[in-house]
Amino acid sequence: MVEAIATDLSYTLSRHELTSYFRAHYRILKRLDHRLTEWLVGLPRNNILFGILEYIAEGLILKHHLPGNSSPLVPVSALEDVHRRYYTGVFSREPRRRVEESLIRHNYRPHIDVVVAREDVGFGVLRKKHIDECVRRLGATPSSIVVVSDSPADLEKGRILGTVTCGVLTGYHSERAIRMVNPDFVFSSLEEFIYSKLL
Repeated sequence: MVEAIATDLSYTLSRHELTSYFRAHYRILKRLDHRLTEWLVGLPRNNILFGILEYIAEGLILKHHLPGNSSPLVPVSALEDVHRRYYTGVFSREPRRRVEESLIRHNYRPHIDVVVAREDVGFGVLRKKHIDECVRRLGATPSSIVVVSDSPADLEKGRILGTVTCGVLTGYHSERAIRMVNPDFVFSSLEEFIYSKLL
């Protein structure tokens, strides 16, 4: 039985405006994404190379976010409906100030119980797992928590923790890359998942 929903912020709850430089390379990154994911998934999580690559990827994406420019991907009414029935958590690699600003801007904040940001878990090669911390703070058993994300790495971590995993296709990862980590479900968006018969 589902007790809680933990969702990624970027490209799951909201979409950031990216710099023109990043947008110009978006299609190339999308094309290479499934190959890179296939290779990374084969590496053990304590592999220093995996940590370095993850750190570079995080830094690249954050560097090309335009501050204050994000658009909601989920109607407030949908999130409100979920919050009536389940505990809700948001995890992000971004700084807390930016996370809170985004949640407030889109009127999501009243419907979120737990927020885990960069300061809560660290950043880069030595950072702790942000999904672990979100699951811990939600206080439910992992098997009763659904982790929703556009990131194959997040979905794989959720699966390792024993949560139900749901991939969404609103980010820059290809559907093939998402399916490579074998999530329990794949939906086009978080909104589609919310209104599915699974909840």
